[in-house]
Amino acid sequence: MGDISAPLQQIRSLRAAAASGRPEDMRGALEGMAPVVAQVGQALVAADRGDWDRVVRMLAGVSDVPWALDGLVSLALTRALTHTEQLELAERIANARLRRAPDDLDVRAERALAWFRAGQVDQARGEFELIVEQLPAHPGALLGLGEIALAGGQLADAAEHLQAACVAAPLAVEPVVALAQLFLVAGRPADGARQVEALVAVGHRQNDPRLLSSLAELHIAAAELDKVIPLLDGLGLQNPANDMQRIELARLWAETGHATPIRALAEQSGMGARALLCAIAARLEGTDPLPHLDEAAIHLPDHWWVHEQRASVFLDSGDLVSAQSAASAARRLAPRAAATRVVAAAVLVQQQEHVGAFRLLRVAAGHAGLWPSVRARARWALTRAGTAASSL
Repeated sequence: MGDISAPLQQIRSLRAAAASGRPEDMRGALEGMAPVVAQVGQALVAADRGDWDRVVRMLAGVSDVPWALDGLVSLALTRALTHTEQLELAERIANARLRRAPDDLDVRAERALAWFRAGQVDQARGEFELIVEQLPAHPGALLGLGEIALAGGQLADAAEHLQAACVAAPLAVEPVVALAQLFLVAGRPADGARQVEALVAVGHRQNDPRLLSSLAELHIAAAELDKVIPLLDGLGLQNPANDMQRIELARLWAETGHATPIRALAEQSGMGARALLCAIAARLEGTDPLPHLDEAAIHLPDHWWVHEQRASVFLDSGDLVSAQSAASAARRLAPRAAATRVVAAAVLVQQQEHVGAFRLLRVAAGHAGLWPSVRARARWALTRAGTAASSL
């Protein structure tokens, strides 16, 4: 019988080789590795990079996994399914692992995160709290409690839990990303950028795309655009793995006003993403984006940015009926996104239908944690509403 720890050691070596960024180290680590161990190892490397679609493709249906890797596989697959919004399947994978290993706190925490994403907030909070009772410094449970507090607007509690998660797992990415969001919600993007830069320096993680994206978002909100472009150039050199990552990178580039990098991303993308990114570039260049957005709506009907952009274009042209329809679709797909909330409120104030929309727009117009384009849309809507009211 072979050494059951050997697959774990091989996986650790492979992940370290991947982190080095040297292809020859990766090739060396894969040499002599059993096919199933190599498949699991490459999936875990994809998980380390946040390429969740690839994790699902590589681990769904994998068989004959060595027992020593069972927990890692279950954790990575549960996490990937949660991130790709396949929440029921994530719970089933976690439950299967917990029947085999009831004391696996990592998988319990990931299952609780799936509950939270599915709206079962109280159940998730209770599970996170039970895990922390057993292991006070469990990073996944601390992260979960921090995300629940952040979603509930309890910023002090969120800060306490997220800072503790960063200390408990100094090389983990998710707590840093959540902490960046906390600073945005709190309206302190410049402070957040300084803290995230310090955390990114731990373990020399300056090439992690999720951390670079979070840092770029903080600099954008802080109007520190001179610091954004080098970060986005670095992200582009890493060749985004899929269309969703290209779209997210294009969203960041759009805030800088640069259309050329977005055109380049469009050339690498599939039909729907290409249409969306061509529309974004067209808006920046001052040409009509609507034909591209109409095409994007056919191929990417479930992406909120398509509908938010359509709503913005219809608002600018005065077509309030179409704007309301597009804004409603965007809110349904991303109810917590500031951009969708602001564009929906902008439609309502143009229709003079909703007093609460004025309050939201006034807050958004001056909120330092929002992207400049979102603040600008709120100010535009308030100006237009004021002009309309004064003419009555």
